[in-house]
Amino acid sequence: MSETKEQTPDIFKVGHRGAIELLDYQTPNRIDAYCMTIADLKTSEGIKMNASYYPPVVWALSNIFGEWRYAEIDKLHESLTDEEAEIAASEFYAKYHEDYIDQAEDVDRWLEQLTEEQIEYVSERLILWGSELPDGDDFSWVIEPISGQHLAFNWFYEGCYAEYSEKLGINIVEGDVPGSDYCAAELTIPIAQANEIAKEAGLGIRFVSDEEKS
Repeated sequence: MSETKEQTPDIFKVGHRGAIELLDYQTPNRIDAYCMTIADLKTSEGIKMNASYYPPVVWALSNIFGEWRYAEIDKLHESLTDEEAEIAASEFYAKYHEDYIDQAEDVDRWLEQLTEEQIEYVSERLILWGSELPDGDDFSWVIEPISGQHLAFNWFYEGCYAEYSEKLGINIVEGDVPGSDYCAAELTIPIAQANEIAKEAGLGIRFVSDEEKS
């Protein structure tokens, strides 16, 4: 929420079916959304720590593990004869099977067996994943909102505007159909009426239509 909301009110765009979102919200990348640091993702202990906190980090590491697995097999074929490589690859696949990374404890076990060079490979791949924008799989786990709609949901559900939601005619929706991950704060009254209520309550917020956006 803006500290000087009388001069610069928090402006919420009202979109499809009344879902509101903070206008011009800048989506953070995953590293910022999870409040991680690049420094932590460069060390084995830092990677383990974040994997223990956030399931999506484990999921990302599971994908990275798959890439690493095939890269290591290629190295075996480059350094050994075909017969030797076949035997080594069979043993390698038996040890590092497809479901080897399933939870945070598996990440710990895997990283403890890697060389510094291999840890660097995992780190680079994880930092690349962290530099991307979060998606729906991250929604339930991030610390910072992943969109203006996510932020509005947080603020009107249990945040700084939660006590005014009912007065403003805002309905909190968590899943619009069974199994849905849709979450939104939806305005159920006319925009002009909501703005008048906000003004009378002394709130530094304003609602605008999707077409207006200003």
